[in-house]
Amino acid sequence: MSETNFESITEQFLISIKKFSNSTKKIYSVAYPVPNFEIMKIVDPIHSSGFNFMSFSSPSNDRKFLGTKSLLDSETFSPDNNYESFKTIDSLSKNIISNHKMISLEGIPFFLSGIKFNVAEHSELWSDFPSVFWFVPEIVFYQTGLNCFMIINFYSEIITKPEILSLYKFAAKLMSSGNDSSKCTTIRKSVDSSEHVDWENRTNSMLQLIKAGELKKIVLSRQVVYKITSNIGLFYLLGNLEKNYPNTTVFMYYKNNSVFFGATPELLLSIEKNTITIDALAGSAPRGINSNEDFKIESDLLQNLKNRNEQQYVVDFIVESLSQVSKNIEFDKIPKIKKLSNIQHLWTSIKAETNGKQSVISLLNLIYPTPAICGIPTIKAKEKIIESEIHSRGLYSGIIGWLDEKLDGKFYVAIRSALIKNEFLYLFAGCGIVDGSDPKLEFEETELKFNPILSLFENEKTN
Repeated sequence: MSETNFESITEQFLISIKKFSNSTKKIYSVAYPVPNFEIMKIVDPIHSSGFNFMSFSSPSNDRKFLGTKSLLDSETFSPDNNYESFKTIDSLSKNIISNHKMISLEGIPFFLSGIKFNVAEHSELWSDFPSVFWFVPEIVFYQTGLNCFMIINFYSEIITKPEILSLYKFAAKLMSSGNDSSKCTTIRKSVDSSEHVDWENRTNSMLQLIKAGELKKIVLSRQVVYKITSNIGLFYLLGNLEKNYPNTTVFMYYKNNSVFFGATPELLLSIEKNTITIDALAGSAPRGINSNEDFKIESDLLQNLKNRNEQQYVVDFIVESLSQVSKNIEFDKIPKIKKLSNIQHLWTSIKAETNGKQSVISLLNLIYPTPAICGIPTIKAKEKIIESEIHSRGLYSGIIGWLDEKLDGKFYVAIRSALIKNEFLYLFAGCGIVDGSDPKLEFEETELKFNPILSLFENEKTN
């Protein structure tokens, strides 16, 4: 961006804020249009610099953003109390002063978040991430179509032009540091051995509980571990996930020594004014090798009683939960098919109108965890998951998402995901166990769900 444009936008913003009181701290947010560039190219330089960041991209709607450096984090929000955190967010959202409307910009994420599947668990593997976190990034890069913006945020009673210039120059330096790294990281299987036996034992144990009527459904997960044997290119990972899985939301969160990333097909909650949208995603089958086979698999999936029942559990749970806050709930009675590159799912989009009195936290608590990643009944299923899984899920199958200044936003179920920590790659995948489930077929389904991440790496050849 030219120096003239920087001066003009900055001066306009500084003039516009003179009418506001200087007695209380506020979030000041200044957005600048910048030349079109691939914003995810800067993840490797940011990673090398040690700054935390979170990114989201939705290739199908051509929108992506990356927020880095914590302006406000756990010292501002209450990490052990989500309701208290939201009170802080609500208060902060009422004290945001920005120039976004001046340049026709809206819906910019301010509050980025993640919640672990089991917030009571504190494992060493996931110790770099709090169980519940919210943070406001100091710098945001936002891309929609061919339009790119650099957004710099401040938290203060008042800001000055030198402060704006200093952070602007820092953000511009980050912009120019992007690279086209095309490194394919090599990995070697680190842990193996009794996976099949362990899975079969756990699955059969849960099937007995289902037959006894204690459970209707439970979602069991697996963890596989690989040793990383070459340098990691984060942009390479994100770029290939975006290219190979355009109908997902690709995400990455880096903090301390850990990188959590994935390509989730599952929208947990979208909030826009008083309209909420939720995905009911369950029941899976592979893609066909040609269009005829793919259509046959799709037809079989739609007619398969086990898969239809599994997906209907999710629909019923969400609709019943939403009925507590809405009298206007819309969804198709017959599920559609959501196709990804390697797998297809039964899918129902559920919309509801609320009275606007519910906070995002109360809505998330109402619907999470859904039977798509936990089971029915919820409390019993979650207890059995925690009891039977020797690995910690951490953020896998947890929640990641964001809110804008109007407290509209999107939250996703963090599936099809993996963790990089201390030169190891930890992959996670799960599937629903219901009456009629076959442990062998369910194991194969988890193998299929590992593919989006495994396909990004090259297996090291061993003698």
